[in-house]
Amino acid sequence: MNGTGLAAAAAKQRWNDINRWKRNPTARFNGEARAAIATTVLLSNPTVNTYLMGIYKDSLPGGRLSIVSMALMRKSYNNVRGQVNVTNDYPPLVNAQPNPAWVKRQREIELQLAMRTAREHNGDGGHHAKHGSFAAMLEYDRTADGGQYARRFVNAFEYPVAQPADPRRHQPVADYFALRCTSDLPDTVPRGGLDITPLVLP
Repeated sequence: MNGTGLAAAAAKQRWNDINRWKRNPTARFNGEARAAIATTVLLSNPTVNTYLMGIYKDSLPGGRLSIVSMALMRKSYNNVRGQVNVTNDYPPLVNAQPNPAWVKRQREIELQLAMRTAREHNGDGGHHAKHGSFAAMLEYDRTADGGQYARRFVNAFEYPVAQPADPRRHQPVADYFALRCTSDLPDTVPRGGLDITPLVLP
């Protein structure tokens, strides 16, 4: 009560919640429990509640939640992009066809940028996404605190999600490749995402 400012009844309820969460061994649950408790404390202030809920409820395209979400994602991306070598020395085309080596390298660059951004955006113990090697970040991703979030975010065959005894806890949570536009690259993209078809006028 002293640390949060919560009234006795609310503080007791949060304390009981904490004890229940502590008995649940779900990976990453402790961090999410802390976030839930912090949210409860913040939203107990009527002024803060009105302000934040106004943002959360404005979730239509172009709304305040979209603007805030994009700003946070861009901040995460800007924090990590300097860690990724984006050099691709292969020629894009060979015999007027896409060069498989160039496509493979571009995919490596894209995956690392996406995974580092996801890791930075969703908790990065040890600052692996921003300062560490990609291998170190992947190793952290496998820990209980990492929760395989970077792997689940990209949902890519190069970095499979390890399924534990209870697979509901670690199923992929995103389909990164559905977020990007792609032409016909069936050999390199596990799912098509948005299909951009050129407009042909008669």
